[in-house]
Amino acid sequence: MLDISSVQPAVWKVQQVTAPAASAVADLADLRIGGLTLSPAFSAATTTGYTAATTNATNTVTAIPADANATVEITNEDAEEETTRVVNGRAVTWGAWRQYADGQSDRRKRKCDEILRRNRNQVIMADRSNLPVGLLADVENYLNITWDDEATDQKIGGLLPPGMAYLDAKYGAVADYTKRRMPRTLLMEYVRYARDSALDVFESNYLSLLLGMQNEKAVKDYAQNAIPSVE
Repeated sequence: MLDISSVQPAVWKVQQVTAPAASAVADLADLRIGGLTLSPAFSAATTTGYTAATTNATNTVTAIPADANATVEITNEDAEEETTRVVNGRAVTWGAWRQYADGQSDRRKRKCDEILRRNRNQVIMADRSNLPVGLLADVENYLNITWDDEATDQKIGGLLPPGMAYLDAKYGAVADYTKRRMPRTLLMEYVRYARDSALDVFESNYLSLLLGMQNEKAVKDYAQNAIPSVE
């Protein structure tokens, strides 16, 4: 016979726990895609765009937020631009993307072409003859193009006008690309990204320099338009 005379009734205790406040910090402490090498190297709070090359069918994506209370959302977009959610710390299966000779995928090439087309629409004259003297040679030297080739000249020369139109719009005026200042530096980088079909990440990667260029012009305009004080 089972003696249950000493058994006490169960007591349930309900405790209310306040959920932590939503985090306002959108920075990451670390980002890893399996054992792949990120380009550029991970840098917390300073870089927002990374690339990594892989031939693997799957890789584990791990994003560690700087704030432990923050929630990380990871999505994967396939060649048809269909987006699926990915569990942080779990493997993601890469879709089949058609690759071009330069290694660029369908979507990235389409996006780059779209940006170039949009910027070209702002250009009245996209003729190399209208470029500042020596600018094409300087850009090609910056890109380590040390050989003479008309096709290369045509390609790089064709990227300069839309780049200048894009930067002029950001600058708020026609910039001087002959002087070694921020507009010229950004133009060099714009052409490098355009040549490599990477314009989709140019603005995010160079946002701080674009803002710096705008601030520099604002200060210059203020100084020119300031009314001298009368004592």
